[in-house]
Amino acid sequence: MLAQDLTIVEGDDKTYHFTFQDNDENEIDVTGYEIFFTAKEVVTDPDAGARITVQSTIGATGASGYYDFLIPHGDTDGAAGAFTYDFQLVSNDTPSYVTTLMKGTLTILEDVTIDIT
Repeated sequence: MLAQDLTIVEGDDKTYHFTFQDNDENEIDVTGYEIFFTAKEVVTDPDAGARITVQSTIGATGASGYYDFLIPHGDTDGAAGAFTYDFQLVSNDTPSYVTTLMKGTLTILEDVTIDIT
């Protein structure tokens, strides 16, 4: 698990690139796995009360061990502040395997340009 603080400007799209490898640094096929991103003001709040939640199923690019995870601008719009976040990977195995990929503090900065036509 990587501990890392992140910064996003409110109203911006933000993409995070993930590479999945085994201990020998060979790419792992993660097609069909899911990634969950959750950002909360209070860590102990239920997920339903999170400020931002984004879930994505990994498609064909997962076969080569790569995935670009998008946090859409609509999820960061009007959300300036500091939050605790994590990215979790959930396998499509039975039973599923859950691992935290990254976690830390997410800072969403106020946007300066408001009206975009």
